[in-house]
Amino acid sequence: GTGHVLYANGPTIYALPFDLDRLEATGDPVPVLDGVDSNSALGSAQYSLSDDGALLYVAGDNSNVTFQMQLRVVDRSGAPARIGQFEQALVASLALHPTLSPDGTSVAYTRSQNGGDGDVWIHDPARALSSRLSLEPTVEWFAVWSRTGEEIFYGLRAGRSERTGIYRQNANGTGQPAQVVAGYERLWDVHPDGRLIVGYVNEIVAVDPDGERDS
Repeated sequence: GTGHVLYANGPTIYALPFDLDRLEATGDPVPVLDGVDSNSALGSAQYSLSDDGALLYVAGDNSNVTFQMQLRVVDRSGAPARIGQFEQALVASLALHPTLSPDGTSVAYTRSQNGGDGDVWIHDPARALSSRLSLEPTVEWFAVWSRTGEEIFYGLRAGRSERTGIYRQNANGTGQPAQVVAGYERLWDVHPDGRLIVGYVNEIVAVDPDGERDS
């Protein structure tokens, strides 16, 4: 890493110098990329950073009014780049929370028609095709690949129902999704040790898919 924290303010991504040992900022934020699809009402911006610094983002401004989007990859300088077979793709819907597979051959994203619904889809850039992974009539979003790329974890929002939680599904679409964490609907990442980083606003926790939880 470069010792920075990335965050979005509107359609602009900023890099904030940050000391991980002291857990404090060490300088002023610097804008690094403009024109990223974001939604102030949801408090979200559609981008993802790879381990080598390549940045995947959805080009746009307001995801509630853009119904045909491009997924693009750029390097640390903001220049067009490629991760595996993926460089860019056109998606004829709202494309939210894009995340690359570990081998760079596929993209998982939330596909929405109006910003209030959502399903998890997998895009194959080699064939320029997208296929639907989650089939529930509820909202499924915040998809994250497992470290092996064989499975995808995602959040399911079903109000106060016990069905709300984080689910695991085979990335190739076989088998049935299984709930691995109850209560949480937002999944941020998979830790290198396999724990899931979940939570919202004032609570971020690491949860083992088999049930152990750490603050």
